[in-house]
Formats: sequence, C-alpha cells, structure tokens
Amino acid sequence: MRKLLLIITCLAFVSCSKDDDPATEAKLSGEWELTSQEQTFYDNDGNEYEPTTPTQFFTKLRFSDDGRGDIYYGNEWVNNVLIVKGDAITINHESAEGGQLTIESISNNSLSLSFKGVVKVKQGDWTFGYDCDLRSNYKRVK
Repeated sequence: MRKLLLIITCLAFVSCSKDDDPATEAKLSGEWELTSQEQTFYDNDGNEYEPTTPTQFFTKLRFSDDGRGDIYYGNEWVNNVLIVKGDAITINHESAEGGQLTIESISNNSLSLSFKGVVKVKQGDWTFGYDCDLRSNYKRVK
C-alpha cells in the first residue's frame, strides 16, 4: 500500500509542468499593441551596429484562447502564425521563420517579450533581414 501511495505521489509531481499551464494562453488571449521596443542589431561578424532605417517589429499581436496567434505584418493581419507553449511563442511566418518570442512577463494589461534571431522587413519590392535582439513591451487593446 505504501509503495502504491509513493508511486502515485511521484507521478503527480512528474506530470505537472509549466509548459502545460493553460493560464498563459488565457492571459494572452486578446489583441496587443507595441508600446516600446529596445533593439540591438548585429552585422555578419557579430558586431553591434545602427541600421540606417530603424524599424519596429511585431507591432501588433492577437491571440486566441487555444494558444494560437496572429501578427500584423505589411499593413495586414496574418493569421495562425504564432503558437504558444508555456512561455515560448513560435513564429511560423516569413518575417522570422522558426524564430521564438519568449514571454518575460504578463499581466492583465501589459506584456513583455524578448526575441533573438533574424527578422525580415518588407520595404517596397525588397526584403531585408536583420540579426537582432528585441525586447518589446505591449499593452492590451482588446
């Protein structure tokens, strides 16, 4: 009987995980607008530089209760390109294909995300890639 109780107790601890917390998806649900963004850009040698045309990335985000989300890109919403799992948001879009946003903090009305990787920006007929670190702050608008 003690062995059975011990096994059940161990399984209870092992089966709980931050990645399975549905509270993150529920807190993210809604529309978010960028309020500020700190950016660090890197050249091919890994040295920091200032781009000639600064751009803000991921200016609007929208999430549903099921952990999926949309980004505002090129003056339009692109649907179902964000996937939330725990404190990580995977980006499945040409702007940062396979990149990942990390939830640094979240409350009812504010969200802080970080990103490290390559982001791409459309400017007319051209697309530019930037290797960067971003720290973005959002406010809930819906």
